[in-house]
Amino acid sequence: PKATTKKFKFATSRNLPLYYCSAADGTNVVRVFHEAIRLAVEGAEKPSNDFTEEVMRTLEYFDMKEKTEGAGSDKDKDKEPSNTETTQENPKN
Repeated sequence: PKATTKKFKFATSRNLPLYYCSAADGTNVVRVFHEAIRLAVEGAEKPSNDFTEEVMRTLEYFDMKEKTEGAGSDKDKDKEPSNTETTQENPKN
């Protein structure tokens, strides 16, 4: 199949627009910037007043951040704790 007809699960599952661009020949470059600016202005003019929606988005953000940071933590498991870590875990007082 042609690369520009391929669908991506990330974009489709989140109902996001997907534009195939080419810096070499300029295909869709201006279109993407116009769309990004339009959506940013729209979002600034109509902020969400739904508290639950905002909380859920924030929680999803931190979940994803934790997962991406946790992926690199396996290599640190064998590392000995620093003096700061030891002091915090075993306070003298």
